[in-house]
Amino acid sequence: MADKLLWQAFDPEFSDMAETKLKEHGIKVLTGTKVTKFIGEKEVKEVEIHTGERIKADVVIVAMGVKPNTKLAEEAGIKLNEKGAITVDEYMRTNDPDIFAVGDCAEKKCFFTRKNVPILLASIAANEAKIAGVNAFELRLVRENKGTISAFSTKIYNTAFAAAGLTETQARAEGFDIVIGEFNTIDKHPGTLPNTMNVKIKLIFSRYSGVILGAQLAGGDNVGEMINILSLAIQKGTTASELTTFQVATHPLLTSSPVSYPISSAALDALSKI
Repeated sequence: MADKLLWQAFDPEFSDMAETKLKEHGIKVLTGTKVTKFIGEKEVKEVEIHTGERIKADVVIVAMGVKPNTKLAEEAGIKLNEKGAITVDEYMRTNDPDIFAVGDCAEKKCFFTRKNVPILLASIAANEAKIAGVNAFELRLVRENKGTISAFSTKIYNTAFAAAGLTETQARAEGFDIVIGEFNTIDKHPGTLPNTMNVKIKLIFSRYSGVILGAQLAGGDNVGEMINILSLAIQKGTTASELTTFQVATHPLLTSSPVSYPISSAALDALSKI
């Protein structure tokens, strides 16, 4: 029903890349489209959309999101939020100090705005479980969940897409005064090496503090680890200046050139605008 693919994680230029990749492989993409009916007797034969058009179908995959399964918690007197998720503090404790909650049933707070953001990812659940685990028998380690970064990656055919933090669209909607840093390069050096792929990177910074707010990448498989670097940078409040000069390991077969490493080059582009 949305206007773009992957709209929660990416800005339009990356969503458009994803759509183009699918279309190049013969997949028809419909956006801004609502399914109104499944047609068939014992099995689906057609899908009707809001325009009245009918599309022949052998299989329908319904991926409409989920609702937290918190009936057990509710019956136990555990506090739920307005979306039905279990309310937890920074240490994953519920309103009962002896009960912790993690994963898709527990509420998520945005790292920047503290608003409720139902981002349901395995990586978030694993992190929450570690925090709950170290704190379950007293707050032995002062390790808290300061909010959800929504670090995310996926792959469409041979192109990886990854994002963390706020998109440009989200940042502007929340009233942040931002600067964008962008860069395009290749993931090996020199570019004549086999299986070289383009890397597109976009970083979002606060204009006045220079602190990174978000990141988006598309390219080869190394994008999946670069976003983890940027997720840590976001959590630590790293600035454009620091990312421009941070030290990296490079190798012709494994990374972009050290003189055009994507993260530091995009940060430099933003720094020139601050």
